[in-house]
Amino acid sequence: AGNRIFLGHRIEFRPLTWARFSISENIMANADNLSPQYLDPTYIYHNIFDADNVNSIASIEADIALAKGLSLHGQFALDQYQLSSEGAEMANAMAYLGGLTYSWNKDTGYWTALAEFASIDPAMYRRENVDFLVARDLMKHQAHLQPMIIDYLGYSYGSDSQVLQTKLSYYRPNLFSAEGSVTIHRQG
Repeated sequence: AGNRIFLGHRIEFRPLTWARFSISENIMANADNLSPQYLDPTYIYHNIFDADNVNSIASIEADIALAKGLSLHGQFALDQYQLSSEGAEMANAMAYLGGLTYSWNKDTGYWTALAEFASIDPAMYRRENVDFLVARDLMKHQAHLQPMIIDYLGYSYGSDSQVLQTKLSYYRPNLFSAEGSVTIHRQG
């Protein structure tokens, strides 16, 4: 594995005061073989299929305020999809995320309750030659130890996951914040 580069572009729009939508496309590419066309911000990365050098992920997102303090958010990401007429050997790789958040103020603080579900296909972020995995250092300034973890550049629980999370938090400005959460994570 040589040097890799991460590139992306995103368009965000707010057609109504209570709704925001976005479309984004990102790639992880082998920097040693990167074509200059990927540097064009108007270029659609999925137009080129180069599995040995590029892995691209496209996503759409929506944030909708349903009522005062109540919002709905969702995201769909597409890493790879096989049409029935295609003969490629790669598995479908898609991810879905949806959640509901409610916030309210009480006395001099703010409460927030969140419920969120995510489902990520096993092949999401993964390719044989180019994937969305990064090595993160655990100990800075101690290069001789070289401890690291391999992590996903994307959803924190990575591919092949189904996650249900609930969270309740309280924030008192300039004083403190506290939160509790329950996460059910199924992987594999």
